Amino acid sequence: MKNRIFGFICAIFSIALIDACNGGENTSLSPETSESVYTVGGTVAGLVGTVVLVNNDGDDLSVDKDGSFAFKTPLNPGVEYNVTVKTQPQNPR
Repeated sequence: MKNRIFGFICAIFSIALIDACNGGENTSLSPETSESVYTVGGTVAGLVGTVVLVNNDGDDLSVDKDGSFAFKTPLNPGVEYNVTVKTQPQNPR
């Protein structure tokens, strides 16, 4: 089961990285710079339980079902992101 959870987490990071590198396709404008901003997100598949992801040590996101997700806080161009797992899904009993 640990290998399945590890594979799931790797899939989340891969998808989040790919989505963020593509710019997230968000056309909102940043009030500070009047430039387009982007969101970091991805797609979850095969999730059993709930996982809590964190972007840049403060943008918690609880994911409890398969499908697309995106962090709430948009980022300005050039701003780095760091997605980590705060809480892993628990094994169903």
